[in-house]
Amino acid sequence: PVGFVLIYTIILSIILRNIDAARIVPVYIYLFVIMGMTISAILFTPREKFDFPFLIPIGAGIFMLSDTIIAVNQFLIPITHSLVYSLTLYFTAQVLIISGFVLRRTKS
Repeated sequence: PVGFVLIYTIILSIILRNIDAARIVPVYIYLFVIMGMTISAILFTPREKFDFPFLIPIGAGIFMLSDTIIAVNQFLIPITHSLVYSLTLYFTAQVLIISGFVLRRTKS
């Protein structure tokens, strides 16, 4: 999973190579923050403390996909109804991440 995130980040960097100079630093900072969040969700969700440990990493992955739609629409090609797709994925990701934490085990 971590390898996938790294490859995904490289591919997204290729997609974003044509952005204007004023946006390069902020976009790449944001890209690395999202990559770090996703890797953290994959590696540091303790399976013994969560009844549904897969919800948090899947939510983080869907969050990345939501941001990808925004990036492709903004910097590569226009996507019809991109706002609908990205917001649907964004809210789905948030529900999964929150559900993962809410459904954690309360007993040791």
